[in-house]
Amino acid sequence: MNRFLRFYLLYCCFNLIEIIVYTIYAKILIKYYLNLGVKTPGSVIYGITGFFFGNFVSFTAFSYAFLALNHKALLLYLYFTVFIFLYSALLLPYSVKPYLVLGFLLPLVGEYFFVLKNFDLYARKIIFQRNKKLGSNLKLKRALNVSENIIR
Repeated sequence: MNRFLRFYLLYCCFNLIEIIVYTIYAKILIKYYLNLGVKTPGSVIYGITGFFFGNFVSFTAFSYAFLALNHKALLLYLYFTVFIFLYSALLLPYSVKPYLVLGFLLPLVGEYFFVLKNFDLYARKIIFQRNKKLGSNLKLKRALNVSENIIR
């Protein structure tokens, strides 16, 4: 397996760990409110739904950015990942079991740093594809200049 695909596989593993731990946390949180005998607050349901929606959008955006070499989808991934992290970190002091929140925040931070550390692996390809589409391929320009000099 080449480095490019190994990187994407590790990214998917980070994302899977986040989803599993957050699902456990959501289940414990809903059971906590049911054991209290109160209706689950709307903010809790909003937080759970928001996390899964944000995680789905960020995973889809990064997959599209990585596989289709699209730089706009990469920006969307970065935006949603930072938003999920900030929202979860702000709710950390008020959570029922904070160690579970850290259980999905740490893989999120690890995933983010992993993506930024290996940014050059796929960013070069994205920039090259964009330059190729725009017609600013430096090798092609040099070849045209050389051929013009030979013709003259």
